[in-house]
Amino acid sequence: MARTQASGRIRAGVGGWLYAPWRGVFYPKGLPHARELQYAAQHLTSIEAVDGCHILFLARSEAAQLAKDLNAVRAKPILTVSDVSAFLDHGGMVQFVVQDKRVRFAVNLQPALQAHLAVSSELLKVAIAVESKPAEEGK
Repeated sequence: MARTQASGRIRAGVGGWLYAPWRGVFYPKGLPHARELQYAAQHLTSIEAVDGCHILFLARSEAAQLAKDLNAVRAKPILTVSDVSAFLDHGGMVQFVVQDKRVRFAVNLQPALQAHLAVSSELLKVAIAVESKPAEEGK
């Protein structure tokens, strides 16, 4: 969806650290839930800074501050992705949705275009929905 810099490296950012699917994959098996933030802080370059990121995943744990997080990166060339309900309505770009026990995705083109990101037509063909709308006021 987004082109990488000349180095060919993609920098991903995360908003939050409460990702159950990371347990046993990123977080070591048996790591107590209470120590996940400490572990993430030690193994990720930065928890807060998103400048220089290409992709920002906002977790459900960040739903309460979703508008603030999206406003902080609006118009920056950062692909925003989440599984939070109504993420596209808030101005997010890609929302993961579980449909028939499969992870699918929907795309909101307007914020991607405002951030000067090119969206592949091949990607749009396999999306369950393609929308083009601004963030709703007050969200």
